[in-house]
This record gives sequence, C-alpha cells and structure tokens, in this order.
Amino acid sequence: MVYIGIDPGLDGAIVALDANSKIVEVVDAKTLTVAANKAKRSLSAAMMVSTLRRMTRCTGAVIAIEQWLTMPKQGAVSAATGGSGWGYYIGILAALGVPYVVAHPLTWQRAILSRCPGKGKGRAVAYAERRWPQLVLHTERGRLLDGRADAVCLAEYARQIDGAL
Repeated sequence: MVYIGIDPGLDGAIVALDANSKIVEVVDAKTLTVAANKAKRSLSAAMMVSTLRRMTRCTGAVIAIEQWLTMPKQGAVSAATGGSGWGYYIGILAALGVPYVVAHPLTWQRAILSRCPGKGKGRAVAYAERRWPQLVLHTERGRLLDGRADAVCLAEYARQIDGAL
C-alpha cells in the first residue's frame, strides 16, 4: 500500500509514503510558462498524469489532496489559477480510478499538527523536518519548499485515516 499526499498549488508537490511512513517518492509540481504572458505559470497536466499513474500502478493507493480554498485578499487570477490546478488533479484521479479523499486544510492540520506549536506553513515545515529529516525542504539558494512539507503531511494523513475509509 502507498499513501500519497498532494499539495495542488503551483509550488506544491506529490509525496508517497509506504505503510511504515517512510518516504517512497517526492515530486515537485512542474509548471509551464503561459506563452501569452511569461510571468504566468500553469501546472503541467502531463507531469500530474505520469506521476500519479506511476505511483499508483504497482500497489493499492490511498490519496489525500488538499482542498483548494481562496485566501482573504487573494486576487481573482490567483484564485482561478490555483483552483484550476486542483481541478486538474481531481479529474486525473477520477480518470485513473484511484480512491482519494479531499482534505480540508484545517482537518488534516488538526489530525497531523495538533502537537506542533506555531501557525501557518511553519508548523508543517517544523513537523516534516522532525519526522522526516531526510526530506529536503530548502533549495540550494535557501528557498523554502513548503509544498513538500504539506504534501508529506497529507500523505501521513492518508495513512492515518486509511482504516476509516
């Protein structure tokens, strides 16, 4: 059995854990530059399909994908971009026939991060650094890869709720 967590954002990731909560694979979201406006990015649907097909091919899989929510003061374009990526993932999972659960951010954070102090992305990063020290959460230039932290926490959430599904 493999447990997969998906952070559907443009800087998100897909992480797979085994039944013992060991990391099997980490894949950062691949984005494409929109031709009309080089500043805009879009998730690569081809990357999503190949990654999810590969991760779910050999064994059973339980997938938790974070529910896409707009944030206060978030612009319409930003909200639409994030929502479309989330929609791509949902459509691909349905087409592959893989069971998944949509995890509201507060739900998975309460389940996984309840004993972790702090707020926001920092909690998931701190938890992931302690629980999976081998997981690289910063680029060589120091940029935080918080999508990986959320995705590994979502994979752990999928593992923990597996018996309840």
